[in-house]
Amino acid sequence: MEPPHPTATGNLPNVQMVFLTARPALFAETLAHVRHGLPFIDEVIAICPERTREAVAAIDDPALLVLTDEAIAGDAGSVAGLDHTSRNYRLRTTMLEHDAIASQFVMADDDNRPLRVLGPDIFVDDRGRYRNYWFYELSRWRRTLTPMDQGLTNAMLVLQRHGIREPLAYASHMPQIMDRDLFREVAATVA
Repeated sequence: MEPPHPTATGNLPNVQMVFLTARPALFAETLAHVRHGLPFIDEVIAICPERTREAVAAIDDPALLVLTDEAIAGDAGSVAGLDHTSRNYRLRTTMLEHDAIASQFVMADDDNRPLRVLGPDIFVDDRGRYRNYWFYELSRWRRTLTPMDQGLTNAMLVLQRHGIREPLAYASHMPQIMDRDLFREVAATVA
């Protein structure tokens, strides 16, 4: 199934970028890079632990909305004790139910920084199709040492179970354009 296409080919109207962060100083630096390198980003949402909310909210950006892990995932203990990969997955899937998350958005980590000025064509091609970036063929992933390794292995097993013969890893530490409804469908299938 192809995602719904933006109404303007090659353009993304009202582009929202969503970050997970627990590092306010690093995120402030990243946001400055984003504002310079991705001038088409209209709104930024930062999802952070309650303990860092005040510092993240103090970042000077009028289009920054700060949500807490607890507001996204429910009670404070639901993500606090999870490993990094599990925490991120839980937050990325539960945030889809929050009213602030747009139907199309760019998802990124707090250390994803553009190295030069880019246009929206980094995320949408000239025919209006999403460009997603992958970094590895999951069937070739052999590492098992970290929670990320286990997450990639689990993703491969789920994709193969659903008939994807050559599953690819999109955890390339590259911002990705997302369709909220398709992401919800995937999360429900995985759950």
